[in-house]
Formats: sequence, C-alpha cells, structure tokens
Amino acid sequence: MSNRRSDVTALVVQHHRDLQSWLNNADEVALQRFLNAHDAEFTLVTVEGTVATRAQLDDMFHGVGATAPDTTIEISWVTVLEASGDLQLLRWEERHSDVHGSSTRVVTGVLRADKWLSVHETLIRT
Repeated sequence: MSNRRSDVTALVVQHHRDLQSWLNNADEVALQRFLNAHDAEFTLVTVEGTVATRAQLDDMFHGVGATAPDTTIEISWVTVLEASGDLQLLRWEERHSDVHGSSTRVVTGVLRADKWLSVHETLIRT
C-alpha cells in the first residue's frame, strides 16, 4: 500500500504542476498532459458548485494559458480512501496562491488506471 500511496501522491502533485505550468507559462505540453489525464466521461464539481464535463474542462483551460503567472498550487497531503482493482478513491488538500491571496480546498477524486473519472472540490473557509 505504501508504494501505491507514494505513486498516487506523485501523480496528484505532477498533475497540479502541469496545471500550474499552463497557468504560469502557457506550456502546451503540460496542458496536453493535464487534459489527457482525464477520462472522456470525466466530471468536475468546482468550489463554486459548477459541474463541468471533460469537454467543458478542455474549453475552460484552453483559454487561460499564461493568464496567472504568479499562481502556485501546493498539495499538502494525499490519502487513499479506498482502492479496488484499477479504481482508487483519493482525497487531498490543495492550496492555490497568487499575489491576491490564497485559498485552500479539500478535493476528492476517483482515479481509474491513471485517468481521472471525477473530481469534487470543497473550499475550506478560514
């Protein structure tokens, strides 16, 4: 289990590094790696409560390359809640920061064979 935990932690961290690289520098390779990590049936529930499909995610991120050069995304911890076969239910904490401040969210994600099926973000109010 420890190898699985370290593998998924590395996967979550790299996934968010790719997103940050796209937001900071419009790194097209990072964007493609980020988007390709999502299953065709992927859904995202944002901190605002919006539900986005994989196609909507693609549209959402294509227009924002290099629009947030000071943004950082930090992953504090990753927990494997359940694992069965190629399915894993994960939870992690991520912090988004920029010159205007920061926000922290707890995220629950379902991963199948290294492809995200679903991600649900919950904003932590301080």
